This record gives sequence, structure tokens and C-alpha cells, in this order.
Amino acid sequence: MKKALFLLCLFIGTALSSASQTITVLNKGELYKPPLDQMVVMDKYTFGGYHYTGEKYDSLKVQIEELDSLLLNRDSLQNKVVEEYEATIQLKDLEVNTYKTGFSEVKVQLNSSIEKGNQLQTDYKKLQQKNNRTKRWRNFFMGSSVISTGILILLVVI
Repeated sequence: MKKALFLLCLFIGTALSSASQTITVLNKGELYKPPLDQMVVMDKYTFGGYHYTGEKYDSLKVQIEELDSLLLNRDSLQNKVVEEYEATIQLKDLEVNTYKTGFSEVKVQLNSSIEKGNQLQTDYKKLQQKNNRTKRWRNFFMGSSVISTGILILLVVI
């Protein structure tokens, strides 16, 4: 009784539904004509092959997604490394420019110090020559005053 009721319900359900599926049995050598042009009909072996290929495709798809995520991670890490290198290069360029300006300032200071040293050396030589002349004249006048004083004393005493 249950089987009959089930078959009756199944028959009524398939009759009333618009998307009912039917099983068509073909004789040997007979070709099936699908009701719609977009419909694909295949035997169980073709379906099994496609199903096996589909499983492999799905596993490959998962692997490709994993590799894509790994590549994205690598690209992001590589971009971060490139950004860090660029920041380091900018800092080093700034340091090099600072050293260049410092070197040029030290060079200017050194040149001015050398010029001042040369000027001081020439001034020292001039002063030394002046002192030597002054010593000579002083010695000459001291000697002549001693001699003239001695002559005067001798004249006065004699």
C-alpha cells in the first residue's frame, strides 16, 4: 500500500511540475534528440571522465588559488622591501649631501685659515725686519753715545 501511494504521489508530482525529469530508454543504435539546443547529453563513461577531470580541475583550482595568494604575499613583501630600500637610499643621499656641504664648508675654512696663516707669516717677517733695523739703530746710537761720552770724559779730564 505504501509503495502504491508513493508511486501515485510521484506520478502526480511529475505531472504537475513544469521541470519534471523523465527517463528515456534508448534502443541499441538509437540517437537521443534533446528537446533544447543548449542541452548536453552524454553517456555514463563520458560523464565519469568529465567528473574525474572536474575533480582534478577543482584541486588544481585550489592549488592555483594558494599559489596566487603566495604570489600576492611575495609581491607585497617585495614591495615593502623596495619601499624600505628607497627610504634607505633617500636617507643615505641626505647624509651624503650633508657630508658634501660639511666638506665644502671645512674646505672654505681651511683655505681662509691658510690665507690668514700666510698673511700672519708675512706680517711676522716684516715685524722681525723692523725689529732688526731698530736693534741696529739702537746699537749704533748706544755705541756712538758711549764713544762720544768717553771722548767727552777724556776731554774734560785731560
